[in-house]
Amino acid sequence: MGKLQQKYIKEFVCLASNCPDTCCKGWQIYIDEKTGKDYLCDSGEIGKIARESMRGKPYSYHLALSNKRCPYLTRDNLCKVIQEKGENALSVVCSSHPRFTHILYEDKFSFLSLSCPFVASMFVSSLKNGGVEYEKIDMQNPFLSQFYDTVCEESVNLGQKLAQICDKDKQLSLLCSSLFSSLEYLEEETKQNLIAFDFDKIDKDYISNSTLFSSLFKYFALVCYDEKSPVLPVAFIFALGTIYLCSQFCNIEKGIYKFVKETEHSTKNIRQAVRILRSPKAKNILSKTPIFDLIY
Repeated sequence: MGKLQQKYIKEFVCLASNCPDTCCKGWQIYIDEKTGKDYLCDSGEIGKIARESMRGKPYSYHLALSNKRCPYLTRDNLCKVIQEKGENALSVVCSSHPRFTHILYEDKFSFLSLSCPFVASMFVSSLKNGGVEYEKIDMQNPFLSQFYDTVCEESVNLGQKLAQICDKDKQLSLLCSSLFSSLEYLEEETKQNLIAFDFDKIDKDYISNSTLFSSLFKYFALVCYDEKSPVLPVAFIFALGTIYLCSQFCNIEKGIYKFVKETEHSTKNIRQAVRILRSPKAKNILSKTPIFDLIY
């Protein structure tokens, strides 16, 4: 099996209690079947919490949150499971986050999610050195390989092309606002910012920075990759949303982290974006941009 991955993936180290945020709050935490059963059978505090908080069926266990926090999360943002049973007792999702792997036919795409503030920091550091680089290792799937090459080649000047039209195209702003208002979010601040999407409120330097925009576009294109869905329009709009938050917060790391954490890990969000961008109205709006041939 071949592989496509970010070059910096091996450099990641969890900051644990030193992290400015925690990945154990604000979203549904899934527990794989084996781990869930182990927790439920535990005779100590781990088992007590599991029996009080575990929801769903064996193949889709998840933990009911307490004040939007995982019930195993301590006040110091440490994990009770690790403290009492060690890292090997963690569920698959908990032990791997923010590392993700998508199996794509004969290959797999391994990446660090930008939903982690430290990964967002690594991403921005890479931008300053010319952009986020990926590496191919014995890839077998010609479709994924060709898709990646096309995205890389065509996205180089994507930000500069967009900057040329952003002052003229109010319909594109309205399309973005309409799409973002239909997505689910974890933070009201993010939702309100994105619903108010307006090109006039974006610092144009964020768009014309071709390295920033093209790197975000590549990231979302690969994360959402699906041969049967128009993932490039989704990647384009999601990159725009991220740029908008960066501009609103005047902070690239915060904008990237906030958008990805609150939208990417939602199947509903991806499906909703695909549904809207497949509409004739959306295609008509995007057909007026110089990037229409690429994203469709």
